[in-house]
Amino acid sequence: MGFKFWFTRFIKVFLAITAVLFIVELLKQHSVQQSLMFAVTWAFITTAIFVGSRLYQPRKGIECALCNDTPETNDNNIKKHGVKMKVWLSMLVSFMLLLPFPARSAEQEFNYDDFINNYFAAWVNVQNPKASTDDLEHYLSFLTDDVGYQHLPYSTDDSRQEDGKKGLRKGMTYYLGIHTEYSAKLTNTAYGHNVIMIEFDTQAKGVHPDNGQLMTFNHHSFEVLEIDNGKVSVIRHYSK
Repeated sequence: MGFKFWFTRFIKVFLAITAVLFIVELLKQHSVQQSLMFAVTWAFITTAIFVGSRLYQPRKGIECALCNDTPETNDNNIKKHGVKMKVWLSMLVSFMLLLPFPARSAEQEFNYDDFINNYFAAWVNVQNPKASTDDLEHYLSFLTDDVGYQHLPYSTDDSRQEDGKKGLRKGMTYYLGIHTEYSAKLTNTAYGHNVIMIEFDTQAKGVHPDNGQLMTFNHHSFEVLEIDNGKVSVIRHYSK
């Protein structure tokens, strides 16, 4: 077993690993239907190249009768030619797998309307009387790890912090489940490039965890959400 044997084995393993990574990346950027379409397309292309390389190989008898090569020499030439074609085919397929697909951009794929509805529903679930830590984690999944939060005049710094989500988790866990009644209605929405605006009315009753006093409020809130790679990176909350 010489260099050609191990080189061929290396190419096969490399192609297998590259193909797996390639499919995973496809599923991240595209729907399952699109990924299957791309995979089938490349399968047809590689099959056509392989079949073409096989048809191009010299065959015994015909070419041998037209040249001065002996049958033994012709057999050796066929083997050498086959190895070369396999190497070139492997390199070509590897190059094809590494080529980027003409994917839609994240901006085109991002559905603002769906995101707003899902985000607001997750927020409402966290405020409900029977809210759980699972509800909280679901809401936090809409945020980046370094999310920034501002609520004037209580929280003035809107810069993104490395432990932003961790801090929100701690604060929201403290107030989790304090409401005895809660309702919220989304009244207005708007969005632009990487930014969302939502307005909503809130009515709630509950017991404050610090002093045990009954609290009742009726707020009109306005929030500006900055979006980074499909998640909320900065929250600017405005209400009384």
